[in-house]
Amino acid sequence: MKTTKRLVSSAIFLTFAGILLTACGGKDIEEVTAEPGENIYSTAEFSIIYPQDWEILEQETFPSLVPHQTVVAFRNNIKDEIFTANVNVSKTTLETEINAEDLAKSTMSKIRTTLLDVREFPLLEHDKGILMEFQGRKSPAEPIIHFKSLNVISNTYAYTITGAYLPTEDESVVMKMERMIDSFTLN
Repeated sequence: MKTTKRLVSSAIFLTFAGILLTACGGKDIEEVTAEPGENIYSTAEFSIIYPQDWEILEQETFPSLVPHQTVVAFRNNIKDEIFTANVNVSKTTLETEINAEDLAKSTMSKIRTTLLDVREFPLLEHDKGILMEFQGRKSPAEPIIHFKSLNVISNTYAYTITGAYLPTEDESVVMKMERMIDSFTLN
C-alpha cells in the first residue's frame, strides 16, 4: 500500500512538472521520422519529436521545484504571460507491478484531490499505453490548465509524457503537442 501511494504521488508530481516549468512497448525509432520544422530528441531510452523552434530544458537547467523524475521538457517558443504551453517526459522506477491503466486511474484519483475545478475526460487506449486528458487549476486565482498525458510502462519503469496548455491555446500549438505525445518511442 505504501509503495502504491508513493507511485501515485510520483505520478502526480510528474503531471504537474509542466506547471512548475512554465511558472519559473513502443515503435522502433526507424518508424519515427521528423517532418520539416521538427527535430528528434533521442536518448538511449527513448525518442520524441519536437518542434525545432521550441526550447529544450534538461535536468541540469530545471528550476529547483521540478520533480527529479522529469527527464526533459519542451517549451513553446511563444511565451504567454499567463501560461506557456509545454510537454515534459518523466520516468519513475516501479517498485510493484502495475499496468498503464491502473497507473492512470490512481493518478487521476489523486489529481481530483489536488486540483480545483477538475474536469476529466475518458481514459483512452493508445498503442503505447493509456492517454489521460483532464483540466484543472492549482488555486482559485490561477487559470485552468488543460493536460494530455500518456502513461507508458516498460519493464520496471513508468514513462509519463504530459502536455500542458491553456484551453484557449492556438489549435496549431495543441496539434504540435499531440504530435509530440504520439511520437514518444522507447528505444
